[in-house]
Amino acid sequence: QLIIVQKGPGNQKPIETLASLGIPVLALSLSTMADVNEMLEVLGTTLGKTEKAKALISEIDQARQLVRSHAAERKTRPTVLLAYGFSPLVVAGPGSFANELLQDLGLQNLASAARSPYPVFSQEKLVASRPALMIDAADVPDGKKPLQELKALKTTRWISLPSKDLLHPGPALAHGLIELDQLINTP
Repeated sequence: QLIIVQKGPGNQKPIETLASLGIPVLALSLSTMADVNEMLEVLGTTLGKTEKAKALISEIDQARQLVRSHAAERKTRPTVLLAYGFSPLVVAGPGSFANELLQDLGLQNLASAARSPYPVFSQEKLVASRPALMIDAADVPDGKKPLQELKALKTTRWISLPSKDLLHPGPALAHGLIELDQLINTP
């Protein structure tokens, strides 16, 4: 029996408690794309699936290369916010794997100068930033409609992710990245 968890400040005590009870715990960081690759390697080794892990890492790397090539063909780098929730408005910021993927897509993340990987944006900050593109990755639409109706965002293009593949730092990232690339490149 092995418990696999994502490292985080909120779960350190429970992880230590499980370990003190003799329960094997594998705590992995999943903040950046390098962390995702390392996680896949560690899990592949731990579970005796090294070749499968290498294949998944390669698949993600190929997807990232593909979207970078599409981005290089674009004449502009549209401004973007990727929203995890609308009330409050929580977006992808620096130090997150999502921020790295937005860069791969050739997008300029308006939250890249924030102080955390998942900053909260005020309505005033949203209006001032005027993103060309809003990516809806929220589980619930609460608070979205009032933002869409803001006069300052009338020209903003809103895209909803068709799946949660881009939101989980793991094997499905390649599929989610290609899905989003297709949406961005379809008028």
